[in-house]
Amino acid sequence: MIFTVPEIENLATQRAQQLRDLLPTALAFGVLEPQSGGEPLKNLDNDEVLDPSSSQYILHVPHASGELSLPTSWLAELGTLWPERLNRHKTTEADFISGYNEFLQGLVEERLELVGRWLQVNTARFRKHSEVQDLMRAFRRDGEQMTASTLLCGSRCGSCGLLCLEMRRHEGEHDCGTTHRCAHPCERLADHEDVGMDGPPLCGHP
Repeated sequence: MIFTVPEIENLATQRAQQLRDLLPTALAFGVLEPQSGGEPLKNLDNDEVLDPSSSQYILHVPHASGELSLPTSWLAELGTLWPERLNRHKTTEADFISGYNEFLQGLVEERLELVGRWLQVNTARFRKHSEVQDLMRAFRRDGEQMTASTLLCGSRCGSCGLLCLEMRRHEGEHDCGTTHRCAHPCERLADHEDVGMDGPPLCGHP
């Protein structure tokens, strides 16, 4: 079928708007219609499904239109995918936070790669059109914001000496996400004033 220039312009505008409306959900969930089980990202012209991510997870999309409904525990749930979180007390806090951030950034990169391919496949016929170029700029902007927002705070916890696992520039107290109790018996009990308490001294004490 041969389209006239005005028809192509109209198709490009419609496709760009359709993808723009779906973009926040695709970035956050890696699928469409997550409330009904999730529809994989696919070529809208032939329904060919793109290779899905190796695991399902939710990411925060700052300033997403439509106010996506994300669980408040989204960041903590990402952490459950990282096996090394269980070895926190076997390494330094600096190394732990560095490794955790590296893992989180890997998830963001994986999602951006998937959504980027989805956009490229569905705009291949219209890449020179201004609406599509605007769409791709919005995608790059959202990706930069997602990358920045999916980083851990790393400040000292308000209740112990470990580092905060909330996302950067969060509101409220710094929280390390633990019970604030040391995982190992302290070798310097004489230096603590709380030895008589039930359980070992607080984390972060010398």
